[in-house]
Amino acid sequence: MATEGFVLVPVPRCQPPHCASHLEEFHKLVQGVGVYAILLATAHAPTAIIMKHFFLVICVSLFADVYVESEESDSLGSRIVAFCVKQKGRQVGNGECASLATIALKESGAKGMGTDSPHAGDFTWGDVQYYLEVSNGGLRHQGKLSDIKSGDVVQFRDAIFVTQGGNRASTRMFPHHTAIVQRVTDGGKSILILHQNYNGQRVVQEATLQLGNLTQGWLRVYRPVSN
Repeated sequence: MATEGFVLVPVPRCQPPHCASHLEEFHKLVQGVGVYAILLATAHAPTAIIMKHFFLVICVSLFADVYVESEESDSLGSRIVAFCVKQKGRQVGNGECASLATIALKESGAKGMGTDSPHAGDFTWGDVQYYLEVSNGGLRHQGKLSDIKSGDVVQFRDAIFVTQGGNRASTRMFPHHTAIVQRVTDGGKSILILHQNYNGQRVVQEATLQLGNLTQGWLRVYRPVSN
């Protein structure tokens, strides 16, 4: 019987070792269903086995559909991030910022740099997911912050971020720069990036950027595409 997304599965009264066979049939029944399942067990069934199968069904129901839909893109992004994390403190390629992205994408099975856009020297790295720029004294954007994922590539042009902290302000400048998104933080307001050739250091390092603190220039976030 099914009701409101739940599957009610009764289990016959049994004595060990027959419980194991009943539970095996139960597992076959719910495998791949993609919904919650409630196991109505009798007191004679071993509690440990019941809980194991109940937990398995809950895990399958919560994550099966999401995993199938996003397996390819998530695995590519995670490979890109994993490569960059392993290089922290090291120089990748010739130490240029774009070299980190170029080599990370190649090693992860993604297509490389595309045709410059919107102008010469503005590198592209796949499909645009998000765009942010300072225009007429305010921020203008296309896309949603929630669209930014780990493994995306950020391309900056004349970008300046100013962060206020009490009576002091810190400034980060990216005249022409490329970075990898390690993860999104602060409820989607900030990104932790991995990059190199910044502040005189040609090795891979981390930095956190609050996107709302952009005061000049623009950035584009690209989703790499598998080969």
